Amino acid sequence: MSVQTVVLSALVGLGSLLWLSLNSKSKAKRTVSNKTVVIIGASSGIGKETALEFARLGANLLLVARREAELLEVEKQCMEINPSIKVRILSADITRTEEVSKIHSVLASFKQNEEVSKDGKSQSDITTTASSTTKDSKVSNQDTDTVPVDFLILNAGIISVQTVTAMVLDDKNPSFMESSLDHIMQVNFFAPVKLCNLLLPNIVACSGSISVVSSMGGLLPAPTRSLYCASKAAVILYFGSLRLELERLGVSVSIICPGTVNTNLRNSAVDLPPSSTTSTTSSPSTIPGSTTGKASPEYSAKVIIDAATSNKPLVLFPFKYKVAYTLYPFFSGFIDKMAKKKYGF
Repeated sequence: MSVQTVVLSALVGLGSLLWLSLNSKSKAKRTVSNKTVVIIGASSGIGKETALEFARLGANLLLVARREAELLEVEKQCMEINPSIKVRILSADITRTEEVSKIHSVLASFKQNEEVSKDGKSQSDITTTASSTTKDSKVSNQDTDTVPVDFLILNAGIISVQTVTAMVLDDKNPSFMESSLDHIMQVNFFAPVKLCNLLLPNIVACSGSISVVSSMGGLLPAPTRSLYCASKAAVILYFGSLRLELERLGVSVSIICPGTVNTNLRNSAVDLPPSSTTSTTSSPSTIPGSTTGKASPEYSAKVIIDAATSNKPLVLFPFKYKVAYTLYPFFSGFIDKMAKKKYGF
């Protein structure tokens, strides 16, 4: 194949991708005001900003994350932005079924509190009561199935920062690598799948929307991120296939693939070793990766909401990553070289 043919093919592919990205909106955009939104991983970063943006748009929110103190602060900020909405929180480890299954109890409180409000309780009274009784509330499946979930945002995730060779060959600790892989798959892949299954009847009931935050790491290889890339690639193909199955039910699935976002994700690296003076990866500040050109959590939140309301199947950002993904089949060597440079490999 001649160089001219390769270049022409690449340009045609890039043009096709850009056309699709500009013309992938559905004719009827989903409304947000007074809709029920469940955000998984809502205590900080992208999830927090997505919650705040949905609050501005008038959505009722159920926020789920492990850290209760941070969730309470996000709840407070959402109510300050829009006092007329309902906000519930659930502090839960998303890898523990017995904890996330309580999500149905909190969902039921939306409906129950609508009935209670007729007796004269204020919105603040209702919110406080729901937050304080979440752990003990029990409702039947029949009741929870009637509570629609218009938007499900699956955002929780962790990252990996070490090379496989460092763990297996240098440290001679393959069991650590394997346990790290198991952990990252549990959080990044199995937990979103199980949460989606748990809420699928509620989503189907209103022909709702599912948005899952994956990563460009699920589409392009990156040294030092092998475990992370594997988990995000699994997310892309699982939810991409699920999208095809749910289309006939009126449910949309959006897969969001950001490049590097300016958050503290590296602090939660599953394979980050204990701090030591000899380790080059003992501190998140010394972990190789992007130092400039990161997307902001605020911008990422707007991209997620636009994708969810417009039924976009796949969203890649920033723009340079769209270009890299499109050109990869033709110039993989060059793009691999750039990836190695980015991660100091």
